[in-house]
Amino acid sequence: MKNKFAILAIVGSAAFATTSQAQGLMGIGAVDEDFDSGLPFTTTLTADFGWDSNANASSQEAEESAYTRAGIDARWVGGNRRTNVTLGASFSAIYYFDGIEGADEDVFYNGRVSLNARHNVNRRLTVGNNAYVSYEIEPDYAIGESASRRTDNYLYGYNSAWASYAWNRRFSTIARYTVNGVKYDESDVGLSEDRFTQTVSLEGRYLLNRLTTLVGEYRFSDSNYESIARDYQSHYVLGGFDHNFSRELVGTVRAGAQIRDSEAYGSDTEPYAEVALRYATGKHSSLHWINRYGNEDSELLDFQKRVSYRSSLSYNQEFSQRLRGNAGVTYVHNDFSYGEGGGRDITEDLVALSLGLSYRILSNVDLTAGYYFTTVSSDEAFREYDRHRVSLGLSTTF
Repeated sequence: MKNKFAILAIVGSAAFATTSQAQGLMGIGAVDEDFDSGLPFTTTLTADFGWDSNANASSQEAEESAYTRAGIDARWVGGNRRTNVTLGASFSAIYYFDGIEGADEDVFYNGRVSLNARHNVNRRLTVGNNAYVSYEIEPDYAIGESASRRTDNYLYGYNSAWASYAWNRRFSTIARYTVNGVKYDESDVGLSEDRFTQTVSLEGRYLLNRLTTLVGEYRFSDSNYESIARDYQSHYVLGGFDHNFSRELVGTVRAGAQIRDSEAYGSDTEPYAEVALRYATGKHSSLHWINRYGNEDSELLDFQKRVSYRSSLSYNQEFSQRLRGNAGVTYVHNDFSYGEGGGRDITEDLVALSLGLSYRILSNVDLTAGYYFTTVSSDEAFREYDRHRVSLGLSTTF
């Protein structure tokens, strides 16, 4: 397992970098990524101060703390008419003035490296690679792979290589090979959560008309846990369509069956669905709504399975040349099941909200403000918590 994570990290970083939207929940409906045509290289420095109402994400003894954070983000866009590459990397550190009980330190580090690359081999064949590696403390609900609450620093990696081939004017196929995994620093967390997954998929696409493409897809994934006997294999048989409602609005639908064969719990079949809407009205104005329903990794060791519905809406708006805003909301509904002869099943709901404003006070300096809210309601009281965070800071780009 350790060698697999080392390979994954090397592939992700050596394969270069950019945003996280090529993977996880944010990858729904994406064949490849949009490539920015702006400045070839940008660097952004940020610093802010804030307050956290529940820094330890506790259901009983919430710890308030002020904090300060500093970070750097670098991005490079290059290529030509046939090849596009976007590279990026970011690093940040956050310091809690009042500390967090039980934590080994008061400073937490976060880093991300990622890639979008695409090459048109000829008029029929296009190949690409999307990679992303992160090391962070907070759960990323837009990915949907880490634990749903703050537990420990974790390493998450993803790499997906794909090839698209047009057999004729109407019919094309997309083949993908994807590896992804998560590994936690603390052994007691990693005991039930450290895992590595490989997925192969083949997608057939038929152009029904200039607005609609019919899609059929088969996926096979193999997941291996590091320390416990919960390995499983999954088969996905899906059908759906991609539809251009307008030049700005694109929709994607996939639905079918997910068949999971678990080493510990046997075979199980659940409905599976993915739905995405992408709406872009300009370079800095966009809306993205994504949904997924299916069987996921349990997260709680005592339960045989977790069936989840995830919905995430993000919106970015340029109000003027100086003022920009963003908003996002994620909803997750989990049904944890013991299976036959087990204990009590539980249901859990999570809502995460974020709001942000950026006002340009100089040619390359912005004043930023943010608000973040997370709430979890559960049949198990020890899983419930509320958390508020506010921040105010500066960022400069050059």
